[in-house]
Amino acid sequence: MIASFWNLSFSRAEFTCLLLFMLLSVVDSFLLARVHFDYNFKKGFYSRVWFFAASLFIIPAFIFFQKYWLISFVIPPLLSGLVLFAGLKINNKIAFTGRIHKQYMQPMFKYYLYFFITCLGSQFLIYCDRWFIASFNIAKIEIVYFTIAVQACTLIMFPIEMVGNLMMPSVANKKSLEMITPLQARKAFLAMAGSVILTIPFGIVVGLVFFRLYKPAYFEHIWRYFIVILAATALYPIQTFSRPYLIKFFKAHYIIVSQFVAVVLQITVSMVLLAKYNNAMGAAIGRAVGIAAVSFIFYFICQTHIFKIAFKSMKTRS
Repeated sequence: MIASFWNLSFSRAEFTCLLLFMLLSVVDSFLLARVHFDYNFKKGFYSRVWFFAASLFIIPAFIFFQKYWLISFVIPPLLSGLVLFAGLKINNKIAFTGRIHKQYMQPMFKYYLYFFITCLGSQFLIYCDRWFIASFNIAKIEIVYFTIAVQACTLIMFPIEMVGNLMMPSVANKKSLEMITPLQARKAFLAMAGSVILTIPFGIVVGLVFFRLYKPAYFEHIWRYFIVILAATALYPIQTFSRPYLIKFFKAHYIIVSQFVAVVLQITVSMVLLAKYNNAMGAAIGRAVGIAAVSFIFYFICQTHIFKIAFKSMKTRS
């Protein structure tokens, strides 16, 4: 449906590769969720490293094997999924059974629905901007510039996501926020603040190297989109470090409402500015607004509590 709406053409082989990538990504996500269910974030971290390493083969595949390069998309979720499955199987954490336990179906469906809506919102925030650009008949080369800028910022988000995942075990055995010690809260809050501060200089260095090596001729065109998105990406650590607290101690609707607000803001800003500028800058600003919206909401819901816990002992002394 999407392909026909935007007049996209895929061969049967290309469509099969993309469909296989989607299915394997879903399986990989379910296995990752199963690993995180036991608070085994170490295995989850290793799987993301394998996923990232396998993703590096996509660009060489495009350069040297353009006819079959889409096959390279299948490798990251397949490799990551195998790593996760092997770990779960070795520890007897996963088994195949044809029996369905009815008493688990209702609560499982409830939580699955919450997380499905959340994931749908987050994926919409990630990908919907390019759909809008295509809908406004923006020049295709502008979509290319914008997409490369987005991918560079995604590359910058990866290590931030990994650092945030390493912080998640600190809340694994806590029943409430009050059980978090000031020292634990201080470490988490300062790690988040440090990540926010360092993201922009780190991102600028990564962007300069990435664009100079990838497509030097595109540098000036890509940079204007990249710097706008990077400004919001600097707030992304707030989301990463808040997520474990929100999942563990808050109701699911906090995350769902945050995602919904961000999606509405991103769509609204993108549509207004795309019509005004007639280039991808409107989508870049809309994307930045969406990321910033989730980050600020997460901060006020979660990080204000962590800040109070982290520094309450200092206030008491003074």
